[in-house]
Amino acid sequence: MHVSALVLVAAVVAAKPFQMSMQPSHRETEAEATTNAARLATHVTVGTMASVFPEGSPSAGHPFALMESHAPCHPDGALTFISMPISLMQRNVKATGGRASYALATPRRPWSHNEYAIPRVSFIGNLTVLEDVEEEEHERLRECFVSYHPDAKWWIPGDADGAHTSRWARMDVDSIYYVGGFGNVGWIGHIPVENFASALEKEKKHKGKH
Repeated sequence: MHVSALVLVAAVVAAKPFQMSMQPSHRETEAEATTNAARLATHVTVGTMASVFPEGSPSAGHPFALMESHAPCHPDGALTFISMPISLMQRNVKATGGRASYALATPRRPWSHNEYAIPRVSFIGNLTVLEDVEEEEHERLRECFVSYHPDAKWWIPGDADGAHTSRWARMDVDSIYYVGGFGNVGWIGHIPVENFASALEKEKKHKGKH
């Protein structure tokens, strides 16, 4: 099977209507990459967050990465998270001025031959824990986040009966790096944040989300 066909096959995700914008024998453009990054942020809401251990830590300066989940509930291309003070990731982020990165990848299908052929994206920015969220905004975030992650209802911020103390957090994206697969068919490089933000709003409306 040709590499271009592999990219097309690997890019189709089971959760319809999610499908990457690619065609055989066609090299992905920056505009298509931007749309595909927005689709990843809307349809693939479990990824990997990375932070750095702060000075004074036994692992100071070393990167630390673990699974995290988000929802695209904030405007302007920002991503929404639930921050738990108990989390080592969140403690690292807080100690390093909020700096973090967050990576998403197209889910690999069982019959896909090469994981390097799938589109993936990394968001680099700052994670801000939101204090004193107004009730109306809290309800909007709760409704939005739970629509993507139903189990999150058990640890929603402000729930006295919740499993853990938690806060809403917003990741403001400063830079986006996208890899569409192999370089002969996939776009590889930085995507303008403002273009991504616009594409994300369109994708959320298409999906019927907040």
